[in-house]
Amino acid sequence: MKDNKKFEIILTNELLEVNDFIKTDFGTIDGSEVIFLGITRDNNFDRNVSKLFYESYQDMAIIEIEKIIYDIFNQWQISFIKVTHRLGEVFPSELSMILSVKSKHRKESFEASQYFVDELKKTVPIWKKEFFEDGTVWINDKIVE
Repeated sequence: MKDNKKFEIILTNELLEVNDFIKTDFGTIDGSEVIFLGITRDNNFDRNVSKLFYESYQDMAIIEIEKIIYDIFNQWQISFIKVTHRLGEVFPSELSMILSVKSKHRKESFEASQYFVDELKKTVPIWKKEFFEDGTVWINDKIVE
């Protein structure tokens, strides 16, 4: 991996604010920054969702996220990746994840962003419990679409 490729991983129980995440001090090398916002919905499986609870084996989650990032750096010309993922209680309309991917060209940023989210759901030990009016269920994104 080249020295000019950087990344940042944050797992937090704090509320995510998009304005705290997006910086406007753009450099001159990259022509693209794709930002993905994971927003908590108020419904799933035709049921009303009152909140989510994210739990994680954090040390392993960081290792697995790093593996995804290194895969991205090997597949695309990406210069920077930052991911912030919520843990604990998350309510509808709140952000559960913010992802930023920077590259020279937009196609690479878009493809790498989609790859990141897909792989995160497959391999990273962050589990989601959904709370409904009539019960709860742990969601396994490896099975549920």
